[in-house]
Amino acid sequence: MKRLLVLPFYEKENIISQKLDEIELMNLDADILFIDDGSSDSTASKIKTGGRIYLISHEVSLGYGGCFQSAISFAENNYDEIIFSDLSHPKFCTAAEKIISLLTESQFVSLSRIRKNEEDREYAVFKLSNSVTAKLNSSADIDIADPFSPFKGFKTEILSNMILEEFDESLLLQLWIQSAHFKIAFREEYFDEIACQTLTDAEQLENDLEHYIAFIEGEILLYPPE
Repeated sequence: MKRLLVLPFYEKENIISQKLDEIELMNLDADILFIDDGSSDSTASKIKTGGRIYLISHEVSLGYGGCFQSAISFAENNYDEIIFSDLSHPKFCTAAEKIISLLTESQFVSLSRIRKNEEDREYAVFKLSNSVTAKLNSSADIDIADPFSPFKGFKTEILSNMILEEFDESLLLQLWIQSAHFKIAFREEYFDEIACQTLTDAEQLENDLEHYIAFIEGEILLYPPE
């Protein structure tokens, strides 16, 4: 079993040294791919490649979807599993280990930062995520709580029929919709270690609410639930 842990980042020079120390202590059977999404600071220069450490640098920021696509191209025909974790999160190593454990029984795994039927509505992103999630669940005939979670893993074999072309968080919606269409065995599990108190992408997601709803409607026409 050959695994790739993917860690996208943007301008993290203030934390990268600590993160590299944590990775060095990780007992994880995986190659590690850092993806610099157009940073203008010195983060990338602190990452020493070689051995099982790799680095891809984007000249400009391509967003989550762009990082995802770069990772898939890098991994093509070389890895059985790909794990995505959030380098900024203090528990990014623990999350990666949890995803790997869940992939033993599923083809596609997503760790949820929000409990289903979350009652705390203080944070705007929960309201937004709830409306996008409701649209996604009803349209794709699935039942998930946190579609935009960056903590994901999958068997590379599931990508053979998928067409994933988006360059923003719409790619995550695309992944869910096509997984339902192609009857991929996916699993979402709430993971207390990454539970949200607040989400840094709240403003961006709020500004793009209509975009995400329209995207779901269009994608479902191409990939209706089977």
